[in-house]
Amino acid sequence: MINENELQNIRGNRRLVEQMYEHGQITSEARDYALNLIMPPKRWDFIVSRFLLLLGTTLLLAGIICFFAFNWDDISSVVKLASIQIAMACAVAGAYYYSLQRIGGQLFLLAASVLVGVFLAVFGQVYQTGADTYQLFMMWSIAIFGWTIISKFIGQWVLWIIITNIFISLWWGQSGAYVDDAASMYCVGQALFYGIFLGLYEYFCGKKSFQWLNAKWLRVLLIVRILTLLAIPIRLLIFEGKPNDALIITNIVVLMVCVIMFWFYRYRRPSIQVLAALVIFACILIEIKIFECLDSFTSLLLGGISTLGIVALATLYLRMASKQIAKNNE
Repeated sequence: MINENELQNIRGNRRLVEQMYEHGQITSEARDYALNLIMPPKRWDFIVSRFLLLLGTTLLLAGIICFFAFNWDDISSVVKLASIQIAMACAVAGAYYYSLQRIGGQLFLLAASVLVGVFLAVFGQVYQTGADTYQLFMMWSIAIFGWTIISKFIGQWVLWIIITNIFISLWWGQSGAYVDDAASMYCVGQALFYGIFLGLYEYFCGKKSFQWLNAKWLRVLLIVRILTLLAIPIRLLIFEGKPNDALIITNIVVLMVCVIMFWFYRYRRPSIQVLAALVIFACILIEIKIFECLDSFTSLLLGGISTLGIVALATLYLRMASKQIAKNNE
């Protein structure tokens, strides 16, 4: 006889519910109710309403930016700065009124964060501060960091990451730190920048106090961005006649990062979406190397055949991995 404590430790899944129903331990109504709890249907009305709300906020902010850009010469400096500050104050008041626990308040805070950047840009143009572009994004990132911490909103974090990344990229280019030989190192550094946030996401998601962070699309977004950056050093190595030491070192780092990512998302925290991205990444690089070696029509024909084989093998592996991950989750 199973006591109550042992029963609470048993993880519910579809297979267990089906077995209980087949043995007559639960009714059909209880089975449907349990399956609905385990795998709730997607609420498309909720998803569409969120998307339209975010789209409307984006278009409104874009309209404000375009308004100032188009009517720049016809608006006095006082009106420019005052109107942006009033809009920013209204957005902050809206975030406070609706609270950051609701999507409305979070979007108001997101709007206020964007208006901070608009204000800094207009302020720099009005008073001709002479600051470099990267300094504007640096101050923008610092100014909204506190809001980002308290927001508990993924959209706000994505905005802050993008702004911070633009600041680092502009600093790299405008400060004189950029050199052609270090292009691969720059890409790896950018990938590691996004990798830090990916690591933080994997560490905090699933914790009770970070339920707002449980969004798989953020993981996929970070993975795609990282792989896009990691592909550049490999492409440079393929087409470089005599690779330098920096390019060789960065490609070794890229290989290690890809192996770690594959191991983590295959065995520690299985994710078929990430595995698919990694497999597509490998297929593209293999195809680049194959077609780089081809120069005749016959060779191109063989390259097309090899493409079919590579895609077929990749599809076969992903199907096997998907079945294994689904089996382990039961």
